[in-house]
Amino acid sequence: MFASELSALKKLAGDPLLTEIVRQGKKQIPAVTLTTSTLSGWFRGRSAPEPEPPIAFLLQFLHGRAKARGKTDLYGVDWYEDLRVRAWNQKTAARGGRPGKPRSRPPSSMMQELPTVLEVDPLLMGVHRPIRVPGHDDSTLPPYVRRDVDHGADGLRARMRTASRKGGFFVLVGGSSVGKSRTLYEALLDTVPNWHLFHPSSAADLTTAVESAPHRLAIWLDDLRPYVEGPSGIGAPEVRALLRSGALIVATMGPRHYADFTAQPEADDAEDRYQGKRELLKVAHVCHLSSDFSVREWGRADTTARKSAAAGDRRLQVALMNARSALADTKDTVNTTGRSSMTSGPPKKDAFSLRLSLDPEGGLSAVQSRAILWFKERLDAARPPMPSEGSRFGLTQTMAAAPQLVERWRNADSQDMPYARSVLAAGVDLARLGVNSPLTPELLKAAAWGYCTSEQRARATVNWFDEALAYARRRLLGATSALVPVMAGAGEAEAICYRPADYLLERVSEERRDVVPPSGFWDACLKHVTDRRDLLEVGRSAADRLRYIYAAPLLTRSFTEGDSEAYTLLSGILFGQQRVGEIVQLTLDHEDRHGRLSAFAVTNAARQMAESGYVEEALRHLEPHGNDFMTSFLRAKICNDAALLPQLAGLSAKGNTYASGMLALRFSEAGSVLFSFAGQIMEILKSLDGADAEELPLPQLTHDQMVQVGDLLEILFEDRPGPSSGLFSIGAGTDITFMIGQLLEASKALMEEARRLFDLAEVDEPRQAASGDDRPEPSDLARKLEKAGDLDGALNALEPVRGDQDAEWTRSSLLRKHGRDDAAFEGLRSLAESGDFNSAIHLSEMLADSGRAEDALTLLRDRERAGDPFVSVWLNYLLAEQGNAHELADRAMRGDDIARERLVHVAADALVGQGRQGEAFHLLRQQVDTGRKLAATDLIQWLERHGLAEDAARLEQWGLDADGDIAVPPVSFG
Repeated sequence: MFASELSALKKLAGDPLLTEIVRQGKKQIPAVTLTTSTLSGWFRGRSAPEPEPPIAFLLQFLHGRAKARGKTDLYGVDWYEDLRVRAWNQKTAARGGRPGKPRSRPPSSMMQELPTVLEVDPLLMGVHRPIRVPGHDDSTLPPYVRRDVDHGADGLRARMRTASRKGGFFVLVGGSSVGKSRTLYEALLDTVPNWHLFHPSSAADLTTAVESAPHRLAIWLDDLRPYVEGPSGIGAPEVRALLRSGALIVATMGPRHYADFTAQPEADDAEDRYQGKRELLKVAHVCHLSSDFSVREWGRADTTARKSAAAGDRRLQVALMNARSALADTKDTVNTTGRSSMTSGPPKKDAFSLRLSLDPEGGLSAVQSRAILWFKERLDAARPPMPSEGSRFGLTQTMAAAPQLVERWRNADSQDMPYARSVLAAGVDLARLGVNSPLTPELLKAAAWGYCTSEQRARATVNWFDEALAYARRRLLGATSALVPVMAGAGEAEAICYRPADYLLERVSEERRDVVPPSGFWDACLKHVTDRRDLLEVGRSAADRLRYIYAAPLLTRSFTEGDSEAYTLLSGILFGQQRVGEIVQLTLDHEDRHGRLSAFAVTNAARQMAESGYVEEALRHLEPHGNDFMTSFLRAKICNDAALLPQLAGLSAKGNTYASGMLALRFSEAGSVLFSFAGQIMEILKSLDGADAEELPLPQLTHDQMVQVGDLLEILFEDRPGPSSGLFSIGAGTDITFMIGQLLEASKALMEEARRLFDLAEVDEPRQAASGDDRPEPSDLARKLEKAGDLDGALNALEPVRGDQDAEWTRSSLLRKHGRDDAAFEGLRSLAESGDFNSAIHLSEMLADSGRAEDALTLLRDRERAGDPFVSVWLNYLLAEQGNAHELADRAMRGDDIARERLVHVAADALVGQGRQGEAFHLLRQQVDTGRKLAATDLIQWLERHGLAEDAARLEQWGLDADGDIAVPPVSFG
């Protein structure tokens, strides 16, 4: 698998010859020794590379070549390194790293003994147990109602039959308890009933199937997430290997996780957590299962229920009656205005509710008033309603006891069960904020205690947790329970743990999406969560919500226990808080216990150290990490940026070509400065006409020029005599002629050293722009002509490249500068209408800046209607800037999350207009509490915009405290 992906990377890099790779390796400092036979073995899979510099060089070389060829959709180098580690582990013994037998795997004969699809019990494979109906055996499934996704030439079953001849990967996306697992099971039963069925317990077990998959194998993953998350999770390479063997792989996903896995990073420089998962889903046939039955599905359900009832099985009939009753209840809750009655009741008492009072004399605009009114009446309506408020449960959800699960959650807050609510809330919050492992009773108890009020704690009996847990784990209608018991661990360590029921987790997570758990929850995670990946994800959730007081210790534990992915998040927090010594020590300890960090992590940390002013620490941090491309470049850049010229020269002397190139530019610039300085003096001497030179104002070098030239001359003439330092300044008694000679001699020496260094760096020496073949680009020429006062000449220079984006942007900028707005917008409008997203955004910004905001909005609305999916974000931002609360509200009610967030800002600005800054901050902080990363940036920028720069800086550095206020820096870190 590593070999096939390495070969694919080689092709993306232009398929360089093996001899070229060997030659490039020899040029490294120190030289990397490779042979064509070694490389051939790696590319063909005959051998697995050891964790040594040669393979690190090869990956960096091929990855850099591929990027240089414009291949941007690449896996990171760390991803290939993970594949290499897996390949190496399979080739080496546990003791001493000697070549030995692969790790024990179930042999192919054991795989052949797997049960067939016909023989497995679907309830053991994750299909929901049905509701209990008196007189019926709940260990069997009721008849299956075919879904629309099953049917048609492009339906699930037709695709599966086709894939059975060559292999296929199917992912069924849908909400909890909508029938995903049952639909996949029935599809397998219909298409490949006699195939072997393998249900791996982990991603590691799935690797077994890659190596010893029998003919006609179906692999049942059910929930895909546990198999793809974490450093050992499977990716596209493993799935492709299985598909080549002809296997059928089936899995399910919830819509929220599917949206996460397929989302691009929110910003260009944001961490791309889901790149590998996007690549995996590209391999899959993705089908979507609706939570609501279609008319055809209701018809098939009626027919199937009648037939099964006639045969003695009434369960489907009972479920149909309950589902239709819930639908009737929903219709009864809609009043004559067409709005759900939940919007007219009292506001919910949670962190999401807004209780705003309008002050007619508060100076609010009509638009701002409408924004607040919309929030007062409608914001809670965006919540998914609970059953008594008009919620609907479909047939599949009714069969899986979904209504009873939600009722269990609601009733847990009664006086008879004051602690059950705390246990259920803790269980849901643990799962939604990142604990993917089963929840131990110790973790649940410690976390739930943090949700109890002071009065509840004072009145708690010895059995408070046991009684609450009994309530939460009681099975409802025989189908499921709010907390589902599962066995976790192995051998003597095996114990009963818990998971929140899927449907309850999905439903309550949305209700609690802006609820930040109490401090006791985070303390419980720090003490009782043992899986380093869970610690990472919970720490990430805390960091996303600006709760650095919890994120830092959680990420520290994850990092110290070996999860290097925690490093990026942790270092960002600690560097921001000037805790450089702490992160450096953590890094050294981590590398002592778990091996060196990836080159990306090391260089990222060193860059942050240097930017924080810790230049020497940054260089020391890079010292143990060899001389690969990234570390060599960063060493040179840090020294160059900090003007540490002796250190830069030292790196150049050791063969760092990046340092040679940077130093060459400095020598070249210094030589030019001295040559120009000498020329200026000579020009003045020519004009003396008998006057005394001392009576004329002669030029002087600036202090910075003197320092840089002096440092470079000291490096150049360290062990031999050179030009006198007296050439830097002209004073009384200065021998001008001698000084000019010294300047020209020094300039020549500096330029010769620059040429030598350019040769070492293997780059071309910079040249002055010349006429003839070195004509400037049209846009550059146009800007120069306009600067010289020739606007017509500038526009003429752009005519040959009309329609080019850069040329049109330059043209519009020049025309606007001269007040010709209509002409400026013409070319950009043509590009925007042709589908150029960037030009559409650029034009809308120019229109808005020119006071033509309505024209900008019209442009963006037209592009959105034309199907451009990217302009929606900019449209929402512009609507917010214009205070268009009505349109934002309509978009928000149609499910546009960005519109909803922008509307929050409109309401916050309205509150500020009333002098209610505290409430405005609270409103924006609620968006941060949802964990959306850009919400934190929005809040910081909002504080800066309203003149609270110190608060903004403190928030960015220290985050929020336990009460949700801006944290105060601690006195010390002892």
